[in-house]
Amino acid sequence: MQVNIHDLQKVAIIDFFNSETDVWRVHTYIITKFSGTPKSTEEMAEPKWFDIDTLDFDTMPWSDVYWLPLLLKYNKKLTVEIHQNSLLLKIEDMK
Repeated sequence: MQVNIHDLQKVAIIDFFNSETDVWRVHTYIITKFSGTPKSTEEMAEPKWFDIDTLDFDTMPWSDVYWLPLLLKYNKKLTVEIHQNSLLLKIEDMK
C-alpha cells in the first residue's frame, strides 16, 4: 500500500497449524487513520473496501467467521490457534 499510517494497532496473533510441524504465525493489525490512496503491489492485489456488517464469510476460510467479528465489531484482542478442524481463542479487551 502506498499510504502514510497514522494509527496502527496490533490486534491478533494467529497460528495456523497445517500439521504437527507446519505452523504459520500471522500478526494482525488494524489501521483506523491513514492518508494517501491504497494501491496494489506485487504482494497484494487491488485493495477493496467492505462493509463490516455484510462481510461474505462463505468466501473466506472457515475459521474467519469465529475470530474476525471479535476484532471488527467487539474490539477484542485475540490470540488464535487454528488447526485443520479446530480453533482455540484467547480473548482480551483492547487496552
